[in-house]
Amino acid sequence: MPIENQVNTSIVQIADRLVKETEVLAQKAKTEEDLRIGFEKILSPLLTELGIKTEPKYERLGTDAAVAYKGRPDAVHGMVIIEYEKPGAFGSQKWVEHAHKQLVDYITAEATSTKATLFIEDPKYIGVGFDGTQVFFTKYKGDKTSLKSVINPRDFVYDGPYKLDVECARTLLTYLRSLSRKPLTAEHLAEVFGPQGTLAPLAVSALADSLEYWGKDRVRVFFNEWKRLFGIVYGEQFNAGKTEEAKALSTLYKVGHETDFQELLFSVHTYFALLMKFIVAELLTLKETAFNSSYSYKLTHLSQEELLRELKDIEEGGIYSKRGITNFLEGDFFRWYLDAWSPRLEEAIREITRQLSEFEPATSVINPETTRDLLKKLYQYLVPQEVRHKLGEYYTPDWLAELLLSEVGYKGDSLKRFLDPACGSGTFLVLAIRKIKEYSKSQREKPLETAKRIVANVWGFDLNPLAIIAARTNYLFALGDLTEKLQSIEIPIYLADSVLWPQRDGQLTLAARGVHTDIQTSVGLFHVPSIWIDGKGFLMKTAAPLLEEMVKAKYEPSEALKRFQKEGLVFPPHEEVVEGFYQEILDLEKQNKNGIWARFLKNAFAPMVADKFDYVIGNPPWIRWGYLSEEYRQATLPLWKNYGLFSLKGHAARLGGGEKDFSMLFTYAASDYYLNREGKLGFLITQEVFKSKGAGEGFRRFQLGERVESTHLKVLKALDLATVQPFEGASNKTAAIILKKGEKTTYPVPYIVYSRKKGVGRVSPDILLKAALTHLNKKTLLARPLGEIPEASWQTYSGDSKSLDAMEGNNFYTARQGIDPQPYGVFLLNVKQVLANDELIVENLPERGKGEGVSKVSTRLEESLIYPAVSGADIHRWGTKSSFYTLMVQNPKRKEPIPESDMKNQYPRTYSYLLQFREVLLSRASKSIKELAERTAFYAMFGIGEYTMSRYKVAWKFMSNDIFASVLSQAKTKYGYKQIMPIKTVAMFCVDNEDEAHYLCAIVNSVPARSLIKTYSSAGRGFGTPSVMKYLGIPKYDSNNNLHTELADLSKRLHELKASGNEEEIPNYEKKVNETVNRLFNIE
Repeated sequence: MPIENQVNTSIVQIADRLVKETEVLAQKAKTEEDLRIGFEKILSPLLTELGIKTEPKYERLGTDAAVAYKGRPDAVHGMVIIEYEKPGAFGSQKWVEHAHKQLVDYITAEATSTKATLFIEDPKYIGVGFDGTQVFFTKYKGDKTSLKSVINPRDFVYDGPYKLDVECARTLLTYLRSLSRKPLTAEHLAEVFGPQGTLAPLAVSALADSLEYWGKDRVRVFFNEWKRLFGIVYGEQFNAGKTEEAKALSTLYKVGHETDFQELLFSVHTYFALLMKFIVAELLTLKETAFNSSYSYKLTHLSQEELLRELKDIEEGGIYSKRGITNFLEGDFFRWYLDAWSPRLEEAIREITRQLSEFEPATSVINPETTRDLLKKLYQYLVPQEVRHKLGEYYTPDWLAELLLSEVGYKGDSLKRFLDPACGSGTFLVLAIRKIKEYSKSQREKPLETAKRIVANVWGFDLNPLAIIAARTNYLFALGDLTEKLQSIEIPIYLADSVLWPQRDGQLTLAARGVHTDIQTSVGLFHVPSIWIDGKGFLMKTAAPLLEEMVKAKYEPSEALKRFQKEGLVFPPHEEVVEGFYQEILDLEKQNKNGIWARFLKNAFAPMVADKFDYVIGNPPWIRWGYLSEEYRQATLPLWKNYGLFSLKGHAARLGGGEKDFSMLFTYAASDYYLNREGKLGFLITQEVFKSKGAGEGFRRFQLGERVESTHLKVLKALDLATVQPFEGASNKTAAIILKKGEKTTYPVPYIVYSRKKGVGRVSPDILLKAALTHLNKKTLLARPLGEIPEASWQTYSGDSKSLDAMEGNNFYTARQGIDPQPYGVFLLNVKQVLANDELIVENLPERGKGEGVSKVSTRLEESLIYPAVSGADIHRWGTKSSFYTLMVQNPKRKEPIPESDMKNQYPRTYSYLLQFREVLLSRASKSIKELAERTAFYAMFGIGEYTMSRYKVAWKFMSNDIFASVLSQAKTKYGYKQIMPIKTVAMFCVDNEDEAHYLCAIVNSVPARSLIKTYSSAGRGFGTPSVMKYLGIPKYDSNNNLHTELADLSKRLHELKASGNEEEIPNYEKKVNETVNRLFNIE
């Protein structure tokens, strides 16, 4: 018998009885005491009947609370405190406020005394005010993420008063029932279902076993398509070998290490998806299930045949569609376990439902805040941080999403359309829905109208199948009671690629009769009738479920065509295309490879039929071009070019200057496809799009294409959170961009910098914006392109820019990067001993080149090719210490390696040493070095020219947060004086005159120069690279200019002080340097 048809005493029936009996009591009760005694008498047997055990306390608090507070509550049921007032008292607002204050005082005293400080995981106390006919609920709405010793009364709010009807009675009973069950929170779920318990290893290992040994053809189809989509989402990071990640995941779930990483991750995702499906099923059946039972409890005790039937109903969407939710599991790849059923799997699923039956599904009704991060947190418990981060999975903190919505200016107007095209688990969508509900309430909009507008206007897309289920679940959580206002809901969250639409560039393919659009999948190419996706996809919504129904019923193509014609889904000349598409799906069904394709394809086309939006807000994927899968790079290449995002050509691009981030293309495509003219886009994005040279230039055109008539994008403001580092365990440079479509960007642009207050560590991802802002400083700067080029790196400054303008200009000197001795384990050395015949005993340093596969060796080499070297870490302001050596086998004049014949004759020991690493040297990742090595000699190096042999170098480290420069020349080694060679992490000016070098060093180390550089080069990976010197207008050294020679002398003195350890005098001389630089550039 289907579960929903079983006869049980439901919450609705009990609530109805409570209301009717209370109505009778209200007619008799004359005093507050009459009401209290009478209502408690009604309540007691109902609670017993429902299996709720409670020992109420009347007119007394706990012992410790009574000391803290001398008042007496009317009734305390565990953590539900009821305050009775005389019948009909709530007709006066004064009495409502009085009762609310009493409840706040009682709750504060009780909570403080029990040290429930406070409300961190779930609603510890609820207050109920009741006057016989009306009821209100007092709840804590303050910060629930940090400990506190004092509770602010203003952090409590009350809902109501409402007439005591069936819904209010149901809410009260649900609060009372929650006392006897575990609250449905991430923390409590993780205790039971997390990998540290016994259930998760049992379930995941059973799923992995079923996938490997019990699966049929369709199981592999589902797995392969999931793998294909993940390969797009996570690129090379997912497709490459994952030995470490597999080990971490298999250890966590106690699964054999030989299990394939992708199969194991698929099993974990399936486990998580099952939990979500069961939780949503619990919520949907809450009204119908016996109050002292649950849907999960029923599943646990079904026979195998009944259990499989019920699970099939879940996986086919039956339990959801019967309650009006038509697409909850569209595009779901995690139903495969039904085709790989095993005794172990059955045992695991029964244990999941058994444990879930002990939770209170109505926690989301009691306190919607508990579901805010439920699935996000639970997933973080289920998948180790190291695995999530290797895959590039970083969840957006709620406070950061709130901040972006606020900065964009999204108010929650239900008539405005809102899209998150990379919605993940739905963080931005949930916040948007919450804002709409608040806004609509303030506008006194009818709940039915609000519900209709939300599902019409709040959309999301993502390519991660698991994220889609999570986002749809969170969407339902956010809708809350509004779901009940709608007879039917298609949750507007779709499994789709927001950037690469099906046949985006080729558009429609002409067939013999009619047209079709092609879409590639793991089972081959589908030819989807274009008539079904024209007109905002109206026909596809009807055609997909009908197609599924007919395929399952084994309709012949000719029979199906007649049915399509009857339903108005085909007309001339499209019959052949429609029939052909049906045949494609039918063939898969006959091969047992169907089950999702019609609905999956419907989802894939959602971006094409979504129309335009007023707000496009989210956190697009941050994936570097080199980490995108090769297939996806090629597929999106025309889009990169069409938008003008590839600004570098030839040599500069080969050097890596053109290394783009996918978020750049995502921003342009989303602005183009989805944004209304005058609509606003707000994206979290890497800060490098503003300040990186080369990679960000095409992006900073802010124009959708290179034609004059192309649509412009106006940057309204930028946010810089690079130093806040808001993402868990990540040090990426977080920023945000806010655009308006249809207008040209004008400079300067507001540039808002957030930073952590002194003494503040990482800002918790779990807190709300209001709390987060107390940890942050906010400073508003201005941003403009450097020089006269609109695409140039942005310079950020505050107020008057005259001092910046004075130093800004063309630099006479060209900065260089140090030599590139990769692989470090081959070229970097320690000198162990000097021999008499111009040879050295050396030891290579494989520890400096992680993952290069180089073994440690000790050998004899010719000394003439070995130089003292410095890395960025060796350079300090006014001083350097060399601690290692480098082998340099390049001809600086020719910029090519010394020929092999010369190496064999002149440096045979060095040649033999390099020969043992030939394979490592030829497999270097850099395409430029690889090409040079293949064309010349296998040991070719990069970043070496005539400038490398200059007598003096002004060197500074990059990938820092400030400029630290020093003059380098020769170093005294064990085998004589040798030129010092800065390596790759060092930038430098190269000159042959000592005074000129010190002149440059003084300017570079000065506060004015460093301040200018900081306006356009952000701390971290890109800071201080050679390109930052391009806009520092240093004039050519002139020995006849007193200011020039004065700076050279000051630098020499500072180097002497640094070398002698006399640090105390350095600040005085640095002050003189700053004053002299100000005079040189006429800075007031």
